[in-house]
Amino acid sequence: MVPNIARNGKSFRGAGAYHLHDKAEDGAEKLSTASRVAWTAARNLAHESPEQALDEMWRTAEDAPHLKRMTGQAVSGRKSDAPVKTVSLSWAPHQSPTRDDMESAADSFLKSMGWQDHQAVLVAHNDEPHPHLHIILNRVHPETGLTLNDWQERKRAQKWALQYEREEGQILCLARVDKYEKGLDLAPNGMPYPYAKLIDEQQRALDNRLAEAAVLDRLEKDMLAERHQEEREAFLASGKGQFRQARQAAYRDVRDEFKPLWREHFKGAAEAREHLEQESQTAYRDAVRLARQGDHDGATQVLSALNDHRQSILEQLAANRSALREQQLDTTRERQDEACRGLIDLRGVAFEEIKNRQKDERAELKDLQAARDAGQPYDIDRLQELVGEPDPAPSANDNRSPEQLFEAAQRSEREGAFLADDVPRDSGSPLFQSVLDSAPPEPAERGPRRDAVDLATGGIAGAISLGISLLEGFVSSSSPLEQAQAKARAIRREEEAPKIAAQLREQKLRDDFTRHALAAVREAQAEQDRKRELDWEERGRSRQRER
Repeated sequence: MVPNIARNGKSFRGAGAYHLHDKAEDGAEKLSTASRVAWTAARNLAHESPEQALDEMWRTAEDAPHLKRMTGQAVSGRKSDAPVKTVSLSWAPHQSPTRDDMESAADSFLKSMGWQDHQAVLVAHNDEPHPHLHIILNRVHPETGLTLNDWQERKRAQKWALQYEREEGQILCLARVDKYEKGLDLAPNGMPYPYAKLIDEQQRALDNRLAEAAVLDRLEKDMLAERHQEEREAFLASGKGQFRQARQAAYRDVRDEFKPLWREHFKGAAEAREHLEQESQTAYRDAVRLARQGDHDGATQVLSALNDHRQSILEQLAANRSALREQQLDTTRERQDEACRGLIDLRGVAFEEIKNRQKDERAELKDLQAARDAGQPYDIDRLQELVGEPDPAPSANDNRSPEQLFEAAQRSEREGAFLADDVPRDSGSPLFQSVLDSAPPEPAERGPRRDAVDLATGGIAGAISLGISLLEGFVSSSSPLEQAQAKARAIRREEEAPKIAAQLREQKLRDDFTRHALAAVREAQAEQDRKRELDWEERGRSRQRER
């Protein structure tokens, strides 16, 4: 006989749903069938139906304060929040008790425990090789409302089981005889308690060592993962400056290539303006001469032709300047795209090598940990190198001197450190170092000034930066290139302001002279027309007088 008392429960219906139905698979819905239920019985209940009996037990537990008041019991005690107790009684597989035998054993158990007056539902199952039944017991007394006495319930249950087996004429559990009759406190494995306790302590110590080893393995794994994460982040962070330097280098190369073209353009523009100035002086002299001769129409035509010619020359110079600037912009875009694409490919290969090397390091760490946990020889220096951190304290069997331990700690700390610019000193990959060396070095002084070419390249630079950011897993929140462009344009405008003002004044003088000259010519021509009209009028009056 094996009595088993489970932990107290809260729900009578929950206990009934489990014991009165078939078992469901893990994770599946509860079954509504009851094929494993052989029979049921009730004790101290008005209902024989197990469902109604469980509801009656629930109402009894809810009415516990009322029952206490009716019987004169103190109601100051706390209401039980776990009124359900379940007990299983199991026979050996070779035994075949009848229903009467099983009910008699249940009644004997309840009486021995002092629970015979409490409400109970007996449920017998046939789903196991050994006969067994379950007792769903109400811990609240149906008359007094008091909670049953469960002090040392498991010990008392074992004593009853020993007495039951003795009455049946066959003792199957000899350990209970040694413990409860011979006074030998034996562990479940049959050994005397002091020896069993010593073995148990040794087993717990072994389990603790294994647990500590598991914690240490996990800690080292996390430290290696953190170092790998920092290394990848440092590699990705280095790309921002490299792409910026690549774009700036492409911009400077194109600017240097176009400098001779711009010199030729400005030289030709200066020559054209000088020639236009000479033509203007000649045209002004011709206009003045014709005006003095009275040929105002001719003077107007000369000045109008000069104005059209000047406008045509200036428009042609502006068109040439725009065409050259657009050509430089297109070339800059192509060079920057080419430089960034090449750097993307190179960095992609280098990053893949880093990930492969880190994968090998994780496998190597796992092998070293397995050898250490198994008590086999392993390379402790390599383990510390992989983890990137020195040992927190020397082990008991470490024969190194304090100076050697200090040097090892410093070496491990240096190996795990990073440069100030967030780039690891040694990535373990020659290709990675070639990527770091591929971009031009950062200039020590302020970068070259940029004009509208750099402003226009901001679009393509932004698009390339966005693509790189998506590749590397982050998007830059600032735009230092645009800030540098704005500052360069402000400096350029400040330096060119006097020259532009002088050109504007000179152009205004020319325009004013042309406007005044045209006005004087028109006024002289109007005066001549008035004189002509007066002459015609005087001649008409003279003819009339002659008639």
